[in-house]
Amino acid sequence: MKSESIPVTLEWRSIELNVQTAAGPKAILRGLTGHASPGDLVGIMGPSGAGKTSLLNVLAQRTPGAPGGQVLLNGEPWREKYLSILAYMPQDEMFLAELTPREHLTFMAQLRMHGREPAEQAQRVEQVLREMKLTGVANSLIGAPQADGSLSRNERKRLNFATETLTEPSLLYVDEPTTGLDSVMAKNVVEQLKLMASGSTEHPAKRTVIATIHQPSAEIFKLFDKLYFIVDGRLAYFGPTAAVPAYFSAMGYDMPPTAASVPDFVMELCVDPSHRSAAAVRRKELCEKFTTAEVPAPRSAASDAALAQVNAVAAAPASTQFGILVARDLLMRRRTPILTKAIIARNVVLATLLGLVLLRLDMSQTYVYSLTGSIFFGVASCVMPTAIGHISTLPFQLPVVIREVRANSYSVKAYFAAKFLGDIPVDFIGCTLFATLLNFLTGMAHDDPVVWLKCVGIFFCATLIGNAIGQWGAIVAPSDAPFVGLIFVLLLVIPQFLFCGVMILIDQIPVWWRWMAEVSVFRYFLELAMSAQVICRSRRSHLSFYLFSLSA
Repeated sequence: MKSESIPVTLEWRSIELNVQTAAGPKAILRGLTGHASPGDLVGIMGPSGAGKTSLLNVLAQRTPGAPGGQVLLNGEPWREKYLSILAYMPQDEMFLAELTPREHLTFMAQLRMHGREPAEQAQRVEQVLREMKLTGVANSLIGAPQADGSLSRNERKRLNFATETLTEPSLLYVDEPTTGLDSVMAKNVVEQLKLMASGSTEHPAKRTVIATIHQPSAEIFKLFDKLYFIVDGRLAYFGPTAAVPAYFSAMGYDMPPTAASVPDFVMELCVDPSHRSAAAVRRKELCEKFTTAEVPAPRSAASDAALAQVNAVAAAPASTQFGILVARDLLMRRRTPILTKAIIARNVVLATLLGLVLLRLDMSQTYVYSLTGSIFFGVASCVMPTAIGHISTLPFQLPVVIREVRANSYSVKAYFAAKFLGDIPVDFIGCTLFATLLNFLTGMAHDDPVVWLKCVGIFFCATLIGNAIGQWGAIVAPSDAPFVGLIFVLLLVIPQFLFCGVMILIDQIPVWWRWMAEVSVFRYFLELAMSAQVICRSRRSHLSFYLFSLSA
């Protein structure tokens, strides 16, 4: 079924959410009930810690576990297939800096709209660019936040909207859309949300839009159709924004003439740092006096019938995901040639340095130990810098990947497989240069192309191992603490270096540590490289003796 906007009425009843803390269970949401209709822009407002984002996540089915209560669409219980008609816009705008808005949307269209023809995908991309007023920057690099020449925060917000409305969702959840924006940009963003809810020339169908907002200005507040005001996880008001002053006046709280705006007045009732106990009493009173009408919002029979026909949208086939992600990765690499140049320069410098130290040493027992050390250094130079390179770059991409995976754009396996393949060309070139310089400067290859080719393969495999280790380290590290990934890499690699046969001969390793030698991949790299020296050299005696000691 084509992805088309279906008028959807969202209802939630008696929503409860508890979390486990060190002090015991804590209630975050307490019996919240409400609804949102097509064409409405509903603002969830409340003091910090009131539970705004928690409620939004529950409604969007993003909360782990099983929150209490019911979430209904057009009166029907929530089903997994309804994920295909909703979109969730997180507070942070997370994009790959090396792409342009048009390229980003094109890749997303190929992944999320894989059932449509390429021409239809391209037409939809151009449509959302016009709808979000991004045509002027469609071919500009997104860039890093606040970097020179990158998109402004307002443009990034609109690109965020464009990404999530690409598949024409019926239900939009937006978390803190005005955070970090000045008053002019904040109003512009909320006006865009209002337009998305009520319909526009480009997209006449009405959507149901729910947004959390902390403390909007008076102008922004008027753009919302309804206010859902919660304090301490409980509902204090739900109704039209225009009726807020009259309602609180009926409760005995008249809005003073000196109040800056309605939102400020409402927030000051609940938050008063100078009189905390009095504010707590008011919060409790407001929540106890408000009663939610249980009458469901009106909806049409046509929308009910359309919702019944909704099918779950499956992700693109694995091969399609892989191909699109490889193309995206290669495009990003072309935009950042400095990384490729740095990898090649690193390999050339390290190989030249080591090769000049061991420049054409004569064959002797001493040379055997020097040769072993050079091979060990070569393997280490392929593994460690590659792993550290991933730790320093991958954590910046992972938040984008997590968002796109949660949106069912592609799988984790497809992303890492594509990234792994994208690393192969530059890694192979770097390893070829490294092996060529190291082998022929030190005499390791004996001027034999077969030995050289074997060493290229060994160093390349070592680089692939470093690639995998670096990805593991980047995954386990928090995005704000990448050094944790470095610690992981060191703990994984150093023991393997220690028991590979260079620091201590294999037959001298204590019995209870012998298993470490068996699982050390670097031991096998060394043995393969040393074997190549033995097989392709007529003078084998010295190397054979050492190789026997290494593998004993």
